[in-house]
Amino acid sequence: YAMLSLERLRLGFPAARAALLRELRKGGSDPASWRFAPRPVFGDPTFLRAVELARMGLGPEGQGLFSCTATAPTSTPTTRCSTPPG
Repeated sequence: YAMLSLERLRLGFPAARAALLRELRKGGSDPASWRFAPRPVFGDPTFLRAVELARMGLGPEGQGLFSCTATAPTSTPTTRCSTPPG
């Protein structure tokens, strides 16, 4: 989707596309800047399942599971947050 968006910008807004590419290229090249401090939620099975769903393109399903992780506000547990059998 990002590549398609860039292509649309190239066709309709070449100056805006060039500015965006300059902005993206000037920073963030340091891999250390993409490291996150370890958190207990990163090992949570529900979190890992949600990340895997997101990787497969199942964003809405993964987003539903993110609300069930340890970082979600405490509330009454729902059946959709229960661990599936097996």
